[in-house]
This record gives sequence, C-alpha cells and structure tokens, in this order.
Amino acid sequence: RLRSGIGDRIRSILPGDTGAFAAALVTDERRAISNATTEALRQSGLAHIVAISGLNMALSAGIFFVGFRMLLSLFPGAAQAYPTKKIAAAGALIAVTAYYLISGFGVSAERAFIMMAIMLIAVFFDRPSISLRNVVLSALVIIAISPSEVLGPSFQMSFAATLALVSGYQLWKERRIRENALLRLPVFRPLVAVAGFFGGVFLTSLIGGFSTALFSIEHFHRLTAYGLPANLATMPIISFIVMPAGLLAMLLMPFGLDAPLWKVVGFGLDLVIAVAKTVSGWGGDIGVGRLPAWYFAIAVAGFLLLTLLRTRLRHAGSAILAVSTFILLILPVSRPPDLVISEDGGLVALVETAAMASNRENPPDFIFDQWQRALVLPTHHPPKMLGGPA
Repeated sequence: RLRSGIGDRIRSILPGDTGAFAAALVTDERRAISNATTEALRQSGLAHIVAISGLNMALSAGIFFVGFRMLLSLFPGAAQAYPTKKIAAAGALIAVTAYYLISGFGVSAERAFIMMAIMLIAVFFDRPSISLRNVVLSALVIIAISPSEVLGPSFQMSFAATLALVSGYQLWKERRIRENALLRLPVFRPLVAVAGFFGGVFLTSLIGGFSTALFSIEHFHRLTAYGLPANLATMPIISFIVMPAGLLAMLLMPFGLDAPLWKVVGFGLDLVIAVAKTVSGWGGDIGVGRLPAWYFAIAVAGFLLLTLLRTRLRHAGSAILAVSTFILLILPVSRPPDLVISEDGGLVALVETAAMASNRENPPDFIFDQWQRALVLPTHHPPKMLGGPA
C-alpha cells in the first residue's frame, strides 16, 4: 500500500511518461512507462537508469552520506568530538535500507543493497569501502541467498561492471601524478573540476560498457553502439538534478511539501527521455547473433584475469580476450539450424535464409524475439492454411 501510495502521489504531480519514470526510480513499478519510451531507453543504452540497481543505490547513499557529513561539519564541537564520517555512513545505511524496502525487493535492488551495505559497514571498521574484497563479500552473500542468480544475465552483468570499475579505480589511484603549477591557479580550478567530472563519467561509461558488452551479446544477442554518448549526456542530469531532488522530495513527502521538488525531478527526466529518443533515432541497436560456446567461456576467463590480478600478469587476460576475439572473427560463420522449437514444444519455426516461418499466427513476443535476435532473422512468416482434403 505504501509503494502504491508513493507511486500514485508522484504520478498525480508528474503526468505521462515523466511521472511513470519518476515512480519507477522510487518504487520499481515500470508498467506505466509507454512502450515507445521503454524501447528508446533500451536502444540508447539507458535502460539501466529505470531499474533500481547499483547506480540508484550508489547515488542515493552517496548524496545522503556527503550531505549529512557536510551538515555535521557545520557544528565544529560535534565534528571534533564525534566520528562524523561513521555517523554519516550509518545515516546513509538507514536511507539505503529504506530505499530498498520501498523498491519492492527486486533482484537488482537486492544485489545493489547488499553491495552498498557492505561498503558502508566497512566505514565503521575504518576499512576501504571501494575494494575487490567488498565486491567478493557481496557476491558470496548473494550466492548464499539465491545461488541460481549466478547463471542469470543480471548478476553477471552487474558484477562484471562492478569488478571492472573497482579494478579500474584501483589502477587510477596507483597512477603516477605529475604536478602542473598552471592548473593549480584559481582561474583554472573550475575548469579542472568540470573536466575531472566529465572525464570520470567518460571513463566510468567506457569501462562499464566494455565490461558488460560480452554478457549482453551472450544473453541478448545485441549490442548498443551509442550507449557511451547517451550516458555522457544523461549522467550529469541524473547525478545533479534527478537523484538529489528525488531524495529531498521523499524526505518531505510525509509533510506534503514534495510537489516543487518532483517538478525538478520531472524536468531532469524530460531531458533524459529527450536524449534517449534522440540517440535511439541514430540506430545503433546491432544484432550480433549467437556466439560459439567456447568463445564465451574463454573470454570470461580472460576478463577475470584482467580484472582480478594486481600485477602485470593481468595483461595475460587482455591477450586471451584479443586472441579469442580474433579467432572468432576469422572463423567461418556456423550454419543456422533448420528448425527451432520452444522448451514446451508449443512453438515451432522453420528457418530460411532471411526469415522464419512459425506454426502460430502471433507467436509469444519474448521467445520469438529471442529467436530472431539469436539467428539475426528479422522477417516472420505466419502459417498458411492450404485448401483441399485434410
């Protein structure tokens, strides 16, 4: 009832897809978003924003943590007498837990919550919050709770992105820094800050996109070509407009003072939808088809070596990825099957050179769409009833 009430409240303030989008970010109810907007978000590589996942949890926890710690720092006596960092981490943990409870216990939300909770709890024990150990702890907890998730695309893609980002972050911290006196001048500080932010968004989107591409091809047989520019355009909007205003709106909702802040959220989400529709209009939704079974296993092994190893041995993972991809490209394309059958036997299709002919006039969208993507066959021929004797 609470989730439904929150969703109704948001949609009463923000009509149409904007309100449905905002409600989905809070309650994970995505049914009210139109098919056109959902498809635009998917084709532009922005569908991860709608799902309550690591991005939403990290932003909500980070905004609360930084904001609460800055608030405590305004009182010097309290800041000197008490561990404000740990107090802020405790507040952020409470906020993230409330977000998880409201979100409806989705699989992606559960995984993101466990990961964020472990990272915030690490602050209590003066341990680094962003580390490979915390990623491993999160994975072990999720495997213990729901072991079947290991074979699902959601688990694999989210942990691949997290693993790659944490490894990249550690390499970035260990880099050699060359001081530039010119960039330290007061005139250039705003430019350096802006360049640093967009550089971070660029690297994060690039690493996240490359790390999940293999799993996207394996499970969904498609690749989004323009996800990087779409994420570069929308991440500042999500980080600085949508999530901060949404967090404040949720805090003020019990007092009925949230309407102006939801308008701010709506403004930001309108911009995100506009970017998604513009980028999806460029095309870029590339159908890749099925990969050979050997390639996925070898490529994942190379990816794990690249992200888990801390020495130069990690470059062996890069070599494995490069060599296996080269072999895949030079090998002849495997012959497609003559016949495809669904797991319950209710749907059957004959495979031609550029089309599939099924035994049903309107085959189930989910199954048939998977077949078309796996075999890269866009055309569908329904059955024909022939005249004459039975």
